[in-house]
Amino acid sequence: MHRAASDVIATAQRILGGLEQDDPVTLANLPRPDVDSPVDFVEQYTGYTSELLPAWGQLTPREQRDAFAAYVDGFGMAVVSRTIARCITELGERGIAV
Repeated sequence: MHRAASDVIATAQRILGGLEQDDPVTLANLPRPDVDSPVDFVEQYTGYTSELLPAWGQLTPREQRDAFAAYVDGFGMAVVSRTIARCITELGERGIAV
């Protein structure tokens, strides 16, 4: 089912405004990584890294926390970036300049 153009416009504008204002409700509704701690991150780290990087077990606890924090930060930045791009695309397709 396709949403009415006015619904899409209103939603995209609301999301963009919420991101611009760091609105907690908007931010809370964005996707989050599916891991909650460095311990849960081991599988993703192993799958994302190459033989050029140390194995998870070779990292110190601080390096493990830093790797997890970098993943969470990168995930969050990518989600915001893609959300903004999608909203701008949706608005542009409906003749609304951002």
